[in-house]
Amino acid sequence: MSRHRIALAGLLPLATLLLALVTAAPAGAATVGGLGVRPAHSDPADPATKAYFKPVVQPGGTFSDAVTVTNSSDQPMAVFVTAVDGLTSTSSGAVYANRQDPVDETGRWVVPASGTVTIPAHGSLDVPFTVRVPADATPGDHLAGIAVEDAHPHASGGNFSVTEVLRGVIGVQVRVPGEAAFTMTAGTPSLSELAGTGNAAVTIPLTSTGGLLGKPSVTVNLAGDGYNRTVTRALDTILPGDHIEYPFVWPDDVRAGNYAITVSLTTDHTVASTHGHSTIGQQLAGAANPGASKVITVFTPHNTIPWLLLLGIAVGAMLLGVIGRRIWALAIRPAA
Repeated sequence: MSRHRIALAGLLPLATLLLALVTAAPAGAATVGGLGVRPAHSDPADPATKAYFKPVVQPGGTFSDAVTVTNSSDQPMAVFVTAVDGLTSTSSGAVYANRQDPVDETGRWVVPASGTVTIPAHGSLDVPFTVRVPADATPGDHLAGIAVEDAHPHASGGNFSVTEVLRGVIGVQVRVPGEAAFTMTAGTPSLSELAGTGNAAVTIPLTSTGGLLGKPSVTVNLAGDGYNRTVTRALDTILPGDHIEYPFVWPDDVRAGNYAITVSLTTDHTVASTHGHSTIGQQLAGAANPGASKVITVFTPHNTIPWLLLLGIAVGAMLLGVIGRRIWALAIRPAA
């Protein structure tokens, strides 16, 4: 079952500033504003387990461990400890739902021993948790997170109040044994202006159809009105079952016209292709990133002789004419 995702699941209230260091596999342990979280135990043979949990659990089985929560501030800190779902960002990459969001997926498998704990000043505390995998769990990867959030966020004064929320998340990537692969499909692409930017972007519907998470690469060819360019990008993590509308921001300026779009999506073992057509009524700007070109590149059609070649032929003809006249003059000059 595909899941539609946005860049960050759930939105905090308008006057709230979220200062959260979110650890998506395989990022490092989270530390922000004196609040830190990390796995209590790790596998010496797998450095990634210092940053997030990677248990292999059979259907119907359980896994237990603990999250170490640290407080480097001068005051005790009360925190909420909650299980949250892992998500795929619109731009790819693993993120986590907010504490207030419904827990509909792998987050339901994770049960912390306590929902609220107090960490002493300059101290730490291990919070146990248990993962209970359903008997009908499908083979492959399942991502949840254990979120640790300051229970008493601080609000600033003034006419516009901003609340600072300290939050850290440790990933729990459960692998259920069985046959699974990382596979994806791509829907019909379209060219348009990326909302709020003025940049040209090819929007590509991407759906993860396999049981494993992975990082695909996407190759896009954009052609039309004498323009033709192919760009390849490596995407970040896509979670199993997720669907995103990936914005492939285009590096060049793109002028008004009709364009054919070809997309090739490469995963571990397969390559999928899809095609689309779009018409834009005004020039769109290229992305302001390394390698971007702010000049529209126009390629000469194959059935037209390039103007430089024509110029070369004309100059050559002129030189041959001058040389020919001199040779003819020498040939008819009377002998001395």
